[in-house]
Amino acid sequence: MNTLNTVIELCCADIHSVQAAEIYKIPAIELCIDLSCGGLTPGMAMVSQTRKLFSGELGVLIRPRKGNFHYSTLEKVLILDEISRMLDAGANAIVIGALYEDGSLDLKFMEQIVQATMGSTLVFHRAIDTTPHVDKILQQLTDFQFDRILSSGGKHTASEGAENLKKWSQSINHQIEMVAGGKIDASNVKQIIKESGCRRIHCALRSPGELTESVLDLGIPDALDVDKLKSLLKVLKK
Repeated sequence: MNTLNTVIELCCADIHSVQAAEIYKIPAIELCIDLSCGGLTPGMAMVSQTRKLFSGELGVLIRPRKGNFHYSTLEKVLILDEISRMLDAGANAIVIGALYEDGSLDLKFMEQIVQATMGSTLVFHRAIDTTPHVDKILQQLTDFQFDRILSSGGKHTASEGAENLKKWSQSINHQIEMVAGGKIDASNVKQIIKESGCRRIHCALRSPGELTESVLDLGIPDALDVDKLKSLLKVLKK
């Protein structure tokens, strides 16, 4: 199995991860913050500095809060404003998802998003892994001409959902590129590529981190484990 042409998309939640992505010549990153909840929209300063540091494709996650992907009118205004600002700051791709309360695709909002991102790469994120309406949404995203879908195949991990990713791609005649994401590392990347057929993989490769002793709940930094990245790159070169 040839994995030399696999595109690695590194999920970066701090500026040091961005720097490492440039050093190790990673072709694409998804920029966000707070991986403990699956990621949130990064600040403008982080996007601007990332564009200066990183020469590859810069995707930015647009997710204004934790929780579900059903957004209010006020949140939608915020999201559209964020999209405009991120593109102005040099983002090449917008990573987003929005559903109605029943898990169906928010069609009206998708129309607005498509208009707002015209000419840029548009990626639907793992909101698709939370819905019972996958087949219908896949066709709708095809109609909206989304470029990519980031997914674990409706499972907790890409290893578990790899076969679904392949089926989903076949169901829409490969019109949208499926990006495998969800706990991918050197130990499972080749198996996931083989079973899913995906040629683009999304991984965070987080360091376990250390909790700072404090009377406050300061959380754990979202740092990249560079050794994990090196191991992944080594496996893909074999």
